[in-house]
Amino acid sequence: MARLNRITKTAARGSRASKFRTLMVLAPVALDLITRYRASQKAKRGRFYQPSRREKMLDSLLDQANRRFGRGNNTKRRGFF
Repeated sequence: MARLNRITKTAARGSRASKFRTLMVLAPVALDLITRYRASQKAKRGRFYQPSRREKMLDSLLDQANRRFGRGNNTKRRGFF
């Protein structure tokens, strides 16, 4: 009976692995939405707009996150050829 109580308490609390799994599923979706929103902001402002420090920092964080999730630029770095 004591073993049954331990199982139900653990199941009721939820495990850290399931929370992490949920986060890893939702993170790319959120990242994609934020990246698209930021791209639309850039498009509205025009070509010669100088972004602020905060905007530059946000852009670099988004670029880094996109690279980590494998959604970076499709250009491949090559050697001399």
